[in-house]
Amino acid sequence: MLGVSAWAVAVVAAMLVERFAGKEVTLCVFKRVTGSPCPMCGSTRATALLARGDVGAAAVMNPLFVAVVAAAIVWGVWMIVRARTARRSRAARGAWMSGPWAAAALLVVVGINWAYVLWRGN
Repeated sequence: MLGVSAWAVAVVAAMLVERFAGKEVTLCVFKRVTGSPCPMCGSTRATALLARGDVGAAAVMNPLFVAVVAAAIVWGVWMIVRARTARRSRAARGAWMSGPWAAAALLVVVGINWAYVLWRGN
């Protein structure tokens, strides 16, 4: 079995071959196999744009990824605030995230984002 460094070398080598062959360079296995972008295509470029502080361009690249990053930040702050205030019961803590409606809502959001990514051609 190949180690992580061997995989990294293989990926870089494949990218260099594609680059010199004039092809688009992508790490997305789904896009490599199907030729169509996956629901999260553009998230690596969006990460680079967020690191530079360009939130608008990152949101154009992949709006779901930017929303997930923003939600993670808000959730982290909320967890810190909640830890410092009164504790809630275990039953009420995760109830809003459970149930079939949450899974359905997640599928709808991912589907909308995928349609956007396909339309944009990431």
